[in-house]
Amino acid sequence: MEDGDLDTERANEPDLDEIADQHEELTEEEEAPAVVKTFSHPASRDDPLLQPGEVRITAPGKVASAPFISYDVFGKNAAYCTSEGDLYICDLDQVDAGCNLYDIVLNQIDCFYPSIPKENTVTALTFIVLPDRSIQSSLMLLDFLNNNVSFPGSAEYLYDIDSLDNMAVWDNQNRGIQVFNISTGELYVVEESEYWFNAFPRVYGRYVVWQLNMGSSSSRAHILLHDLTTRVTIDLTGESDLIRCTPITTNKRALWIEDCSVIDSLNGKGILIAQDLASSERTVIDPNDAEKTNPDIDEDRLVWTDLRNGGRVPDRLTFVNADIYLYDFAKDAVVQLTTDASNQFWPRIRGRWVIYHDQRWGDDDVTAFDLCILDIYKDDPMCAGGTK
Repeated sequence: MEDGDLDTERANEPDLDEIADQHEELTEEEEAPAVVKTFSHPASRDDPLLQPGEVRITAPGKVASAPFISYDVFGKNAAYCTSEGDLYICDLDQVDAGCNLYDIVLNQIDCFYPSIPKENTVTALTFIVLPDRSIQSSLMLLDFLNNNVSFPGSAEYLYDIDSLDNMAVWDNQNRGIQVFNISTGELYVVEESEYWFNAFPRVYGRYVVWQLNMGSSSSRAHILLHDLTTRVTIDLTGESDLIRCTPITTNKRALWIEDCSVIDSLNGKGILIAQDLASSERTVIDPNDAEKTNPDIDEDRLVWTDLRNGGRVPDRLTFVNADIYLYDFAKDAVVQLTTDASNQFWPRIRGRWVIYHDQRWGDDDVTAFDLCILDIYKDDPMCAGGTK
């Protein structure tokens, strides 16, 4: 798997045939799902390669590496799925933070794309091998405080899950973007299209945002926004030849990368755009000439992968010295979070912690960064002992 901006390809999809080969048929005893903590390991805070404020979540020699963007964070909790499909959840507030393995007992269900919508809850994509050897993809909902698990939604195809509060969204290929209300159990299709690439949905507050590819990756020019209150969908970008990708949103603003580097257009500039949802005014975030990609946002805190200290190798798909940067809209401040010469990319943020893919140990690891060590947050309420 290449590093970097692979928005145009589902390079991280599990091989369904391989999953089927790895599992045996269900037995009667395995039909009832259960969750058991079977193993834990301490996250590392004293590794010599770590910077102040960083915690290495994946543990060398104990836990398999986490695959590309298969992790999330909310408040003090971080979650990641390993390349073997195992789910770990870590408590980042503990001095000796522990990462616990959650064994989802239903013929060893495989976990992908975990998302933490609220405290003590994880949603994830799971693949289940059924008695007839067919494979069912499902939304898993795990209450990891009480060790309760359920599978409230399933589909033939279900990818790129994101969730927040009581809403979960995912891409269901040509069936469109689907929205699931965790509290009520309501499921509906936001956008159904003859085009297969309604993809990479994100949810925040009252809005869902995603990108629409009308054909080849070089024609990806649409960022769509759906209002969960009115159930109206609008095209934020309109007709354009520009390639746009990886949208995110809050209740205040939608953001995306404009002029992306993608498989068949490798020389994109990677400009980070924010659009105010009330005024429709657009702003270029941190107009440094270097390429930006993979943004995420929580309230007024925005993080992204930045290539100003490195770049891409000639194939344009592999990063060199990628770093994580932060911009705070309220404070109008830009901060470089990582300085290691290897790659740190694909950040996620909720609350005081930023979590990202990290290659400084020569593998695919996950590291978290505590924003409360930064001077700009020394008096922030999130750093005064409380959580979001």
